[in-house]
Parts: sequence; structure tokens; C-alpha cells
Amino acid sequence: MSDNTLALIEDRRRVKGLGVDVRTLNEKSAKLQAACRRDLNAHIQNICKEIEAHANKHESRDLHQKIRTLTRSLSSKTWAIENSQGETVTELEEISETWRKYCQSLFEDPQSQCFDSTEPSDEEKEPNILKDEIRAAIKHLKNGKATGKD
Repeated sequence: MSDNTLALIEDRRRVKGLGVDVRTLNEKSAKLQAACRRDLNAHIQNICKEIEAHANKHESRDLHQKIRTLTRSLSSKTWAIENSQGETVTELEEISETWRKYCQSLFEDPQSQCFDSTEPSDEEKEPNILKDEIRAAIKHLKNGKATGKD
């Protein structure tokens, strides 16, 4: 932006803060929009001059980069999400903490009674091995094989 446009922005901000009538505010807004359009057109003209210079010098890589800057669609990055309480969060640390809590909640078991303990409860432990299971395992072993790793 040019210095003239920045001065118009500051002037409009000051006038708006004073609470002037709508007609004056609309006039300042119209002047500001016209200045922004002039600045944008000047910026595009400068890029076009650079494209012509790159084309004349046969600098294809720079030429294509400049063309890409003109033709790409701009997407604004919004760094705001809503946390579980419905509040809008905009700080990056708070956003990452909100995502961490959300992902953690996806892996939690809602029927689980103990949240802090990593040890399985008595209900989750496997039952002891029965003597009949040991006899059946020995019976299924091949004859002449040594126990342990081969």
C-alpha cells in the first residue's frame, strides 16, 4: 500500500472513532476504496512489467512463477476454532491444546471407570491356566522335539 492509502486508512479510523455522520464516513470510505484499487492496479502493472522482462531475457522459471502469482486464487488462513465449551480459540498454543484434547477424547472409552490407571482391573485380567489346558498342550506337542527355541 502506498503512504497516501495508509494515511486515508488512519484518517477514516480517526473520523469513525469520533462518531461523525454517515455521509462523511461514506465519502472517506469511497476515497479509501478508490485508493486501494489504484494501489492494486499499480501492483499488477509492476508484476506485468516483471513478466515482460523475464520473457525478454528467456527466464522461464521466473516467468512462470510471476504468472502463477497473478493467476492463483488466494485463500485466507483462519486460525480460529471452537473448543468443547463453545468458545472461539485463536492463539496457536490454545488451538493445539484444543486439538490434543479432542483427539484424546476420541480414544477414551466412555464405559471405562478408571481413567488414570494403566493397570488392567481384575475384570480385565485373564483367568489362570487350568491343568487340563496344560495336558492338552503337551498332548499336541510333536514327539522327539526339544522344548525352547530351535
